Amino acid sequence: MKPVYVVTGGASGIGEACARELARTGAAVAVVDRDMARAETVAADIGGRAFAADVADAGDVDACAAKIEAEFGPVAVLVNSAGVLQLPLRPHDLPLSVWDDVIRIDQRGTYVTCLAFARAMLARRRGA
Repeated sequence: MKPVYVVTGGASGIGEACARELARTGAAVAVVDRDMARAETVAADIGGRAFAADVADAGDVDACAAKIEAEFGPVAVLVNSAGVLQLPLRPHDLPLSVWDDVIRIDQRGTYVTCLAFARAMLARRRGA
């Protein structure tokens, strides 16, 4: 059985590049993204599976982690690549709502995702 690797933000950018490289090395890749259509395109292209989740929503990520474990197998590796790009503005010109999205997705999302997948990894005493 191939090891299962989860890549958040796997539908584009660095996450997509990671998903493609991991699939090339023989891993079974779960492409996780809030854009399910793009995740499905990448997953189909690399022979992986697509899963939808908003990484900043703990309940959404917990449900996604449980679904991946149940349908795709035990997760060996989590790659946190979900994130948003900040507008190229000076700090005093950046709208607070944009800053809030950066914190919610880039920081909270990484923490929430690590918690969700670490639970099963710790129970198995295996995973990264």
